[in-house]
Amino acid sequence: MPHLTIEYSKNLEKELDTKLLLHTAHMATKDLEGIDINRVKSRLVSHESVLNGIEGEEISMIHLTFAILEGRTIELRASYCKTFKELLEKHGEKIKNKKIYLSVEIREMDKPSYFTS
Repeated sequence: MPHLTIEYSKNLEKELDTKLLLHTAHMATKDLEGIDINRVKSRLVSHESVLNGIEGEEISMIHLTFAILEGRTIELRASYCKTFKELLEKHGEKIKNKKIYLSVEIREMDKPSYFTS
């Protein structure tokens, strides 16, 4: 049920092993309290172009979203965020001469408005 999505700007594909990043993030979920890795669905989404600011500057970015059902404490969600933040920083530091904007979002899904089969 948890959904892990990694979005990244296409301009990182030459320097970043995106499949390794996804695999590493997916495997990290096995150590997260209250998460069953067998229920985690993970995917990559590449964005052709990512713009930032009033000037519309083209940037490099990696954004990880981890969507989980509601009910976990803020402390637990913060620990998930810390785990993924450190993972992104580790992968991002391998890329030299390019500023990469990293972000992590731990998002709760409302049980009444979520469906899975």
